[in-house]
Amino acid sequence: MLTLTDSQIELLEAMDGPVNTHVTRGTVWIRRRPYKLPDLYALRAAGLVQAAEFRNGARGTHRFELTARGIAEARHRRD
Repeated sequence: MLTLTDSQIELLEAMDGPVNTHVTRGTVWIRRRPYKLPDLYALRAAGLVQAAEFRNGARGTHRFELTARGIAEARHRRD
């Protein structure tokens, strides 16, 4: 089992499907809520989040989605 901080768990649960993110000054915005960018990088390094294809994005906008491992970890944390 992974050791995640409370903010990383909150970010993991916020990404319940493919989400658009907007990155500004060390903050990643998901659904109009701010999260810490290092938390997103930690989830990516752990293999819980991956970049998704995004064609019509504006500058600074990226698309991420949970991996199968990320979905399982989010379900485990909710239960």
